[in-house]
Amino acid sequence: MLINLAGDVMIGRLIDQLLPTSVHNPEEAKIVQQFRLSRTVRYPYLAKERYNYSTIWGNTLSLWKEGNLNIINLETSVTTHDKLWPNKVFNYRTHPENLNCLTSAHIHHVSLANNHTLDFDVKGLEQTCESLDQFDLSYVGAGKTRSHALGPIYLDISPSSKPVSVEASTSRSSSSIRVGLISASDHPSDWSRVSSFHFFDYHDRSVLSSLIITARSNADFVICSIHWGPNYQWRPERKIRELAHWMINEGVDVIHGHSSHHIQGIELFPRQNRNPALIIYGCGDFLDDYAIDEQYRNDLSALFRLNLSISTSESDQSKFVSIHSLSIYPTRCSNFQVNRLDHDDADWKWIKDKLTELSDLHDKTWIVGENHNLVLRISS
Repeated sequence: MLINLAGDVMIGRLIDQLLPTSVHNPEEAKIVQQFRLSRTVRYPYLAKERYNYSTIWGNTLSLWKEGNLNIINLETSVTTHDKLWPNKVFNYRTHPENLNCLTSAHIHHVSLANNHTLDFDVKGLEQTCESLDQFDLSYVGAGKTRSHALGPIYLDISPSSKPVSVEASTSRSSSSIRVGLISASDHPSDWSRVSSFHFFDYHDRSVLSSLIITARSNADFVICSIHWGPNYQWRPERKIRELAHWMINEGVDVIHGHSSHHIQGIELFPRQNRNPALIIYGCGDFLDDYAIDEQYRNDLSALFRLNLSISTSESDQSKFVSIHSLSIYPTRCSNFQVNRLDHDDADWKWIKDKLTELSDLHDKTWIVGENHNLVLRISS
């Protein structure tokens, strides 16, 4: 089974104005008009009649369509609500119809625990959740209720059909595996008073502990999607690393980290009598309209693909799920579209070198796969 992960996907602001449906914002619409006049000759897909819900994904679309479960961090509110959360520098929103972008790429689940979900206040969050429900998209980290925000959310995934949202008590099928999903964010601190947003405090792990234990007892595989740390910092702070290790020891299999705006290192964390767990400290910005930082290269990211190995106990038919390998498909976001990089592109090598420098893989090493992806063999 294949699980695809990506970091921040921000389809608001200028991308919203480029898409067939957009919120009312004359200032941003004017900027987009100028972009189209100056760039459409070189980038024909920017033409109004050509830029559609699948355009944003470029040549990564086929990779998404291969996944049995596809997960992103949705770094925008999804609302036509106009009231801004006060005193924020950036407030992002996209029109609800633009969730067609996610369904076009077969995105199944989004993390809402990030610093833009409440950009248009609680009403904006409520409409975000209602819109996701209408598009049959799973989410956790924020919600219309605290219970939904905290989770865990469970999805049954199988090789032959799309993921199915289930309750913990739902009977399990022999042909599927159950994934438990949790999401949380360590900022903004003033959103800690919003009960329907999962803000966590590094000094109090009680809520996270309860959620992880619950997910572990009801799922075959547990993923925690977490928005943490400052922007533009290559190596995560000690408190982040310590929290990551603690979450693995509590029962998480994969930590899907994001927030830094650029890729950070990967860690294989050993576990007793089990295959290593995977920590992706920062997946980077997968898709957005941001200015490029030439040092941290926030335009470069990757699609992270987990290839799962599944075995079944003959005695009680319980499933043992582990990560057989991690495949990384380096990407670049440019001119409102993300594309997979060719192996001979200098930025492909930049991503490989940066991951090699920042990661802690113990005795494992990257190899170049048949599809010019980076492959890390984790278990036999």
